[in-house]
Amino acid sequence: MKKRIFKSGMTLIELVVVMGILGILFTAIYMFFVKGTEQFHFTRRQNQLATTGRLALEMLSDEIIWAGYMPYGGWTEEQWQPVEVATDNTFDFYADRDGNSSLSDTDYRNIFLDTSENILHITDDGGMNRIVGTEISAIQFNYLDGSGTFLAEPLNEEDRDAVRHVVIKLTLQSDYLGDVYQTVMQTMITPRNLGVYHDFDPLFYMPPPPDAKIVVNVEGDSTAHTPTVHQLALLNQLDKWGFSLVRLSDDELASYDYDSSGVDIVFLRNMVGDHTYLPGLADSLRVIPVPIIVLDPDDAMNVFLMGNTPSEVSGALGEIKKIIEDHPIHDNIINNPFEVYDPAPGGTVITRLDVLESGTELISGFMPDEVSGVSVIHESDASRRRVHYCAPDFEFYSSDGLRLLYNVIIWNLPELNPPPLGEEINTEGFEGESGGEINLSIWDDDLENGVMLPDSIPIFTDFGSGGKNMIWSFTSEPDGEITRLADETLEMHRTSTGSNVRNLAVSAVDLSPYTTASDELYITVDSWKGTYESINSDDGVFLVSLGGTVDTLISEDFENLAMGNGDIEFWGDLYGRHRVHSPEPSWNNETTFVTLDSRIDGANPYSRSRMILEIDTSALTSGASITVNYRMSDHRDNNHVFNSSGNRGDYIGWSLGNGIDDTVLDPENLTPQSYTNGVWRDFTYTFTPPAVMPSKIYVIFSQYGNKMAIAKNEKDGISFDDITVLVDNTFID
Repeated sequence: MKKRIFKSGMTLIELVVVMGILGILFTAIYMFFVKGTEQFHFTRRQNQLATTGRLALEMLSDEIIWAGYMPYGGWTEEQWQPVEVATDNTFDFYADRDGNSSLSDTDYRNIFLDTSENILHITDDGGMNRIVGTEISAIQFNYLDGSGTFLAEPLNEEDRDAVRHVVIKLTLQSDYLGDVYQTVMQTMITPRNLGVYHDFDPLFYMPPPPDAKIVVNVEGDSTAHTPTVHQLALLNQLDKWGFSLVRLSDDELASYDYDSSGVDIVFLRNMVGDHTYLPGLADSLRVIPVPIIVLDPDDAMNVFLMGNTPSEVSGALGEIKKIIEDHPIHDNIINNPFEVYDPAPGGTVITRLDVLESGTELISGFMPDEVSGVSVIHESDASRRRVHYCAPDFEFYSSDGLRLLYNVIIWNLPELNPPPLGEEINTEGFEGESGGEINLSIWDDDLENGVMLPDSIPIFTDFGSGGKNMIWSFTSEPDGEITRLADETLEMHRTSTGSNVRNLAVSAVDLSPYTTASDELYITVDSWKGTYESINSDDGVFLVSLGGTVDTLISEDFENLAMGNGDIEFWGDLYGRHRVHSPEPSWNNETTFVTLDSRIDGANPYSRSRMILEIDTSALTSGASITVNYRMSDHRDNNHVFNSSGNRGDYIGWSLGNGIDDTVLDPENLTPQSYTNGVWRDFTYTFTPPAVMPSKIYVIFSQYGNKMAIAKNEKDGISFDDITVLVDNTFID
């Protein structure tokens, strides 16, 4: 019998089924990659729009926060109307930036959107035109009053005066491969000076709360205090300034425990006519171990022997003259003589001493100055100090009168001992159980009581030796200031007494070479608190996780500058020059630096000097914001604002060319005359190149003058040091 042989294979139907299944699988895989690519592009474009929007909002905030700034007064509320235009897409306002109590073209700001190019403009009436952001398709302003109620736009004159908060909403949009990407960002700004009455210096009325207790002697007795209208005005003003107050009648003065109560100053009340104390009270007052401010001339003469022949004068207080010009009680009082009371308050009674005994020092006096205004005995011994203060009608005080009163109080407060160095409160640990991704405790105190291990090596340091120096960027609100001192420490403070401001010193540190498995990182900070500094939750050291890191395009400290090579060039016209200095302690700088000035003293015409940094921007994408950090010191150089004719002036800017006459973009005036001669200060300049990023740009430092800089505060010129150019690496291809 023959064996049958069966041959197996795929039928046509089976083949069609397999091909169909494979087609479905490949289609699914293809759709997965397409969706992934689309999601990647979406996320990248949205991140770029968000970064651009954040930078634009920061620049707008830095401008709008100044609205209404008028530091030295001289304006009534009717005269000072800083908000000029307030519509849904335009905001115009004034700020007295130079602080001269008058308005110039550069004190005006106009913020609006150029819809043809999708960029924001900040302009003034002096020719300044600052470009803010890119790909901004719409801007919307909303305005709120002091109670948070929205005001109807466009605002009329009454509503413009009521503006206290400004809300900005930006819509950003970009197109890529036919897709439209859009994001909306919003912030609210509260200009600190809007709504402040500008007939006085607003900074004076917002001192930090003094930690002091004051006794005020008032009418009445221990059963019922009945302060007069002027005593109430004094109490209200002292309370407004933040002092702790104790009211005492005459019969309570002798029995009060001054030693253990923490009292710092005693005010003795003024009495019309003869002032007769209870038996024994005068003896008690003489030995009170704190300064006493005497408002009545009888007390000054009879109790403390400060003078004789006291008199009482009806009518307004005359002008007071500064007898000792530099005495602390005259701080912030510009006029000499000055009025303590508002003009002609009417019906007031003024007391004063006609004759001064020897040993009584006259600090401020009436015109003529033979009679007392503010006088003192035992000035050098605060516990025995007695001050005759002759203006007791506090209801009628002028702004200069309030300054005088406040200064007299501060002068009599005891000096506080400097606080100890700050102790380590929180430290940062990055130790994990193993390599790979782990969760970090942001504040974790596991660093062996804060003592670094014996094999610890400094990675980064601040201005000192060892490791790599950290690169810092400084930001301050108006009236704030960060100064790098001669001992290479940072000092953060206000330029004058006033409300709280924000100072930020920021440094980005690259930790990519280190792992959580084998490396433990320490942050050590030494700090010193000022005498009147109140520490709160906004003070301290903070760690921030950035969406991207900051890349350094150029860093130049001039220590090893090879002249004519590298990324820095120097240009000058017939008389312009530059000099690279070795460390010059006499110029308040102990590292190498560069000076721009004239090579011929008294040259005519003025010389133009340039320091030009070549920046490779070929790897940057559009919208990249570039920041230049630098140090500057002035040598009696006058202010020369940017002039496009010949690119003259003292300024920093950028250009697409490196010639001395090439067009300068976004110039920012350096205003060297605004700063103390020979003192090094840190500055930041930020700009955004055009939508199509060029392959190279040039950062320009310019000086204009006709004299040689021969010392830190002699002749003319500007010095520069420690220049870094930074960019967020999210804009690097």
